[in-house]
Amino acid sequence: MKLVLLTANAIAESVSAYGDRLAPPHRSTWGYAVYRWMGDYWQMLVDLTTEGEEVSDLTLHAKLHDTEPPTLEIESVHVA
Repeated sequence: MKLVLLTANAIAESVSAYGDRLAPPHRSTWGYAVYRWMGDYWQMLVDLTTEGEEVSDLTLHAKLHDTEPPTLEIESVHVA
């Protein structure tokens, strides 16, 4: 549980330091996304949308697990 809180705090600090608020993903974001099947999950890198940028330099690093229901494990968010 401590690791989850540390990761969540690090992500919040990265987004705050970026200086622009997150917004819902713009459809153009998916044109820049990188993903790869790793056997039982998808490894994903997705550029995030902010209020000022359709595709920002903030990148979400996550795993989408092939489970029922599917689960998303957010590893980090940082400036690419």
